[in-house]
Amino acid sequence: MIRRLILSLLLATPMFALAQDPQPFVVTGKLGTLNTKLYLAYQLGSNRVLDSAQCVNGNFEFKGDLIYPSLAFMIADYKNVGAAKVDSKNGDALVFYLDKGTINIQSADSVHTAKIIGSPINDQYKILRAIMDDAQAKTNRMMAAALRSTNDSTLSAAERQNQMQAALKAI
Repeated sequence: MIRRLILSLLLATPMFALAQDPQPFVVTGKLGTLNTKLYLAYQLGSNRVLDSAQCVNGNFEFKGDLIYPSLAFMIADYKNVGAAKVDSKNGDALVFYLDKGTINIQSADSVHTAKIIGSPINDQYKILRAIMDDAQAKTNRMMAAALRSTNDSTLSAAERQNQMQAALKAI
């Protein structure tokens, strides 16, 4: 029994090693006629990667390797202040998933309005974001209504809490 387990583990080891091999990716795109530096941040295993590319007449390209699909963040540095000082809150940014193969990003004018073309994982991410945004909007409406009705409710605090928990569960 133990021999069989050890043999199974030894035979499975090459499959685990293959799963760890980095796979190449390419991110290409056209962002109108922008001429600026772009930064791309993503995860490679346990390491964070920050890459940069020059966007010339809107054209850019990033190349790298991935072990697993990774959430990525691309931001434009219009003021040429460097990655550490780019303001992601007010900056022109895009969040998307990197996956092996080629990802094409297109926009008429900016990073944040860009569309990702031909990427199944990003098509799924778009659907997930829509579901999450809808749930967040419903939760916000429910919380606002609950705050408005707190003072003029005939329900006890425990009853209001139970109603809110039921409504959150439904969302």
